[in-house]
Amino acid sequence: MNDDEFLKAFEDCTYPRDDWKHKAHVRMAWLYLSRHAFEVGLLKIREGIKRYNACSDNHGYKETETQFFVRMIHFKMIRSKVYEFEAFCLQNGDLFASHPPLRAKYYSDQVWRSEAAIHEFVEPDLFPLPDISYQNFN
Repeated sequence: MNDDEFLKAFEDCTYPRDDWKHKAHVRMAWLYLSRHAFEVGLLKIREGIKRYNACSDNHGYKETETQFFVRMIHFKMIRSKVYEFEAFCLQNGDLFASHPPLRAKYYSDQVWRSEAAIHEFVEPDLFPLPDISYQNFN
């Protein structure tokens, strides 16, 4: 499935639920961030995940988790300047590592799993996120 077909399936909520794993989330975020300014991309990602979850009866959306990964993906995109998704994945394996997860450098388990982190973006308590406010990928 090419990138346009992938995004269309995601936006139409027809992307197979069994395939909606972490790498698909990263791909979706990478595509939006590569096509839009950060704030627009973030909005599309947040709204898209919530819509997709609603279509599939999944209520697992977590605001801090979404924003953390979007910010890290964006930072790594700017740093790597790789314009092909699979090459980006190869250069940024820490986005996919589970032991230790990337977020463990930034968040304690207590903050990551907090009720507040589900509903709003909570800043990291262990290490600050990279400042990406002034940078765009394009």
